[in-house]
Amino acid sequence: MVVAQISLPPGSSFDATREVVDEVEAAITEIRHRDRELHGVDPQDHLAVLAGQTLSFGPGGPVGGAAANAGGTIGQVLFEMIPAEEQAGLSPGEFADELRAAVRALPHGGEVSVMTSVLGQ
Repeated sequence: MVVAQISLPPGSSFDATREVVDEVEAAITEIRHRDRELHGVDPQDHLAVLAGQTLSFGPGGPVGGAAANAGGTIGQVLFEMIPAEEQAGLSPGEFADELRAAVRALPHGGEVSVMTSVLGQ
């Protein structure tokens, strides 16, 4: 699994967060299609996209208060790859490296951390 954790500066709008998440998702799709064309096997098993979470540490706690209406500055894209024995192209680590290179410059001050996980294997 390849996980992209996305964050924008505090106070960013949901629309800005969604735009950055969409760019990360588009980069994943491009890498996926290129890998499938080169190796004849689609590396994707599942894809999940989350946008608009807000971390609140002020009055009101994590479910309310002033930060509850701040827009949502956190996003995540989870790209679950097919089982290793079925993969013909990029490994999860190689996929993550390509994704890191593709999302170096994001709009709205967006930052992304790309990680791999072998959960379930």
